[in-house]
Amino acid sequence: MCEINQKATGNAKRFSLSLTCSKTGKPINKTNEWGMFCEDMCDLENCKKGVGQLKDLITGFNKLFG
Repeated sequence: MCEINQKATGNAKRFSLSLTCSKTGKPINKTNEWGMFCEDMCDLENCKKGVGQLKDLITGFNKLFG
């Protein structure tokens, strides 16, 4: 997942939030099951690996305590 920079502007009546990738400076404009990304899909393979490891961990807990 891209490392996200947040920039908030405005006030309570007119609020704006800008999300950009800290690696590329491009706007965050893609979201999927692995996270939020800019058009370059930074670190997508690492995210896929992490989701797989998390699923394995949850499966292990279910076997242990389920």
